[in-house]
Amino acid sequence: MIRSTWQLDETEADEPTGAPPTPLASLHFLRTTLRRRWRLWVGLAVAGMVLGAVGAAALPSPSRSEFTLILAHPAGADPAQEMATDISLLRTRSVAENVIERLDLDMTPDQLQAAVTLEQVSSTVLIVTVAASEAGAANDLAESFATGFLEFRSAQMEQQSEALASGYGDRIEELEAEVIALTDRYRKVDESNAGGQAAASDLLTRRSQVSAEIDTLQQTVEQSTIETASLAAASKVLDPPSAVADATTRRVVLAAASGAIGGLAIGIGIVFITALTSDKLRRREDVALALGVPVRFSVPRQRRRLRLPGRRAAPRPAHQLLGREIAAAYADRQTGPRRLVVGAVDNLDDCEPVTAALVAALVRGGSSVFVADVSSRGLLERSLGPALADGASGPIAAPTVIRPEEAGLARGPRSTLAGSSPGAGTSSGKAAGKAAGKAAGKAAGKASGSGASSETSSEVADTEAAWRAADVVVVLVDIDPGAGIDQVATWADEVIPVVTAGRSSAERLRTTVELIRSGGLEIPFAVMVDADQIDESLGRLEETDTSTHREQRSVL
Repeated sequence: MIRSTWQLDETEADEPTGAPPTPLASLHFLRTTLRRRWRLWVGLAVAGMVLGAVGAAALPSPSRSEFTLILAHPAGADPAQEMATDISLLRTRSVAENVIERLDLDMTPDQLQAAVTLEQVSSTVLIVTVAASEAGAANDLAESFATGFLEFRSAQMEQQSEALASGYGDRIEELEAEVIALTDRYRKVDESNAGGQAAASDLLTRRSQVSAEIDTLQQTVEQSTIETASLAAASKVLDPPSAVADATTRRVVLAAASGAIGGLAIGIGIVFITALTSDKLRRREDVALALGVPVRFSVPRQRRRLRLPGRRAAPRPAHQLLGREIAAAYADRQTGPRRLVVGAVDNLDDCEPVTAALVAALVRGGSSVFVADVSSRGLLERSLGPALADGASGPIAAPTVIRPEEAGLARGPRSTLAGSSPGAGTSSGKAAGKAAGKAAGKAAGKASGSGASSETSSEVADTEAAWRAADVVVVLVDIDPGAGIDQVATWADEVIPVVTAGRSSAERLRTTVELIRSGGLEIPFAVMVDADQIDESLGRLEETDTSTHREQRSVL
């Protein structure tokens, strides 16, 4: 019988234990994004408001002319329905075409109707406003529009009256023919007997009814004609066309409000799109999960100070505070030298002043500090002067910043001392030290007797002596996945990554951890620059037993 067993491979200790969650478009996420980038969408809203107001004030506004119509309606009709009918007649293309033909305008009926604004005051009063490019043209257009509409309305009412009269006339002719027929039949009836008398009476009664109906129809036709004429005469222009004062303030306010709404929509859209499509980490918890180590210190984002040309930039308080916090964390070490690397992760511009502030805090604390700058820019020494002078009561001697002349990441003093001190360094550091020691020995043998070689050997010896004698070794390195950090172990034992919020992705941070640990270095904690003030996460992972991660190093 074959026994089945399950075997779970142990997770390597040097791999990150967590990964930051994928941002979800939740209400909290969107609200936090808006709070963090409020300057962008507020600025675009203000810019849109200003542009709208300036545009409305700068562009010429069209002239307007206004006239008032009083429109009479038939008695007994629904006033609201009749006014709706009149508005529909005013909006017809026939009225617009009539006005265009009268004034010989170069525009379409739709363009003319778009320049007309209606305001119903009551069931019989209507205010019409017409816009044009010039004041005189607006008055002429309004007058022609009023005349054309009243004529068109009267014509429609007359056509309805004529159609009614025509229908009634045909009916009257039919009834008159019936009267003649009834009269002829009456004359032929013999009234000598009782039956003839009854038939004659019925014919007379019917003829009387038809005659009465004819009279009623004739009165209706006459009443309709009179009413149509009276309605046409009663409907007129109550107030003649007159120029309307331009409401500049109202127009500017409306344009500014429209611009603000448009700018606000664009700004919020940009904020949401960039937040949803970006893979950069901003929260302390996400950075800690990506690195697998706690974010022990973080400083909020602060405005950068303006710097005049030719003057050095003043140290930012956030950088100074972060450097002091790192120095305080290493002040608890009781024995042995403290050798650490400050690693820049896509943020050498922030890591340099933090390292300078760390060195300044250590020097003020009375420690002898060995400083090396093996970064790509090599500007740590320039940042060290302002950091030492910031808040100092008296002059402070600045330590010498070692800047190797080799291209790329240079080997440190531990590589040349590894051959004479078997217990120094990690396994990778030992191998690198042995190789460097052999190369240095060969080069020294070939160059024996040379003055330049003696001078170089003396400088190397001085560097090694300073490195061994220093209480604290601080090395600035920018961690580049393309260049590697194999030589960092020849300088120090631990690496403190400096992460700037919103610059590095989770994959970049995990790659950084793999590079550091593959070089045999430890990561006690990480620090964070420009953390969001609205970040509510802690960034402190549970403390784990890291004794299996560490390799024994000999103190040189």
